[in-house]
Amino acid sequence: MKPDRRATTYRSYKGILDNHILPTLGSARINRLEPADVARCIAIVRETSSASMAAKVRTILNRVMVRAVALEIAPRNPVANVQVPRFEKREMSFLTSAQLAKLFAAAAGDRFEALPILLATVGLRIGEARALTWADVNFEKRMIDISKSAQESNGAVAIIAPKTAAGKRTVAIGTATLKALQRRKRLATKEGFASARHLVFPTLSGTVVRLSNLHRRWWAPLLEEAGLEHVRLHDLRHSAASLSLLAGTNPKVVADKLGHTSAAFTMRTYAHVVDSLQHDDAAAIDRLFKPKRKTAK
Repeated sequence: MKPDRRATTYRSYKGILDNHILPTLGSARINRLEPADVARCIAIVRETSSASMAAKVRTILNRVMVRAVALEIAPRNPVANVQVPRFEKREMSFLTSAQLAKLFAAAAGDRFEALPILLATVGLRIGEARALTWADVNFEKRMIDISKSAQESNGAVAIIAPKTAAGKRTVAIGTATLKALQRRKRLATKEGFASARHLVFPTLSGTVVRLSNLHRRWWAPLLEEAGLEHVRLHDLRHSAASLSLLAGTNPKVVADKLGHTSAAFTMRTYAHVVDSLQHDDAAAIDRLFKPKRKTAK
């Protein structure tokens, strides 16, 4: 799989193989693997790690065996009849408009002041924001082109293309985001990083900022300054999606904005917002049938 996968994806797969699969099944012959062997491996991982990791183990084992059957190394796929471990997904976090206002106020005057505004209003992934250059920002049309992302692997930072065609997109920015980026551009001019090729949010030496440094030296202190509980930088993207849906934006528009492959995926991902909107819709329907009060003559 290595030639066809991103470095981080391959490293993740290999880590799961080395740490969770090989210790249990490493000595088994692939053409003699039984469903009971697979079930035992998954049960051990669930007990020693988590249900979500056990599900990943099953996924990787299934891919291995599908390939083995295709190459006629194994007669059948013993993973097919082993159930996927059930697990509860981590509850999605997002900030309300009031919390975002506190965050933006705390960031005012910071050299990365525009970053949380951009993430929370446009819904960029943090890798996309770190790879953004001034050539991607059209101040006149109030648009941003998103066509690349910063990725770290084994200590090195690389600028890569989006995983899907939907990831390459052009999004509109509002007045608050526009003004924040204009302030950032003025500061970047003083720093010497304002040409088309320069990054919008570089280090003081002009390079791509490392994610660990961004979290430790900038994001954590910013949350403390704003008086907010810990949330991930990525949760600002969730906030952008939630606020757009609550504002009544068409789900297809929100999907295009986020770089999702379909509006259906967006609606499934942000089901908590959809549920809220359905209650609002039910209340609106009720109001249509509510008897109107007669006015006194």
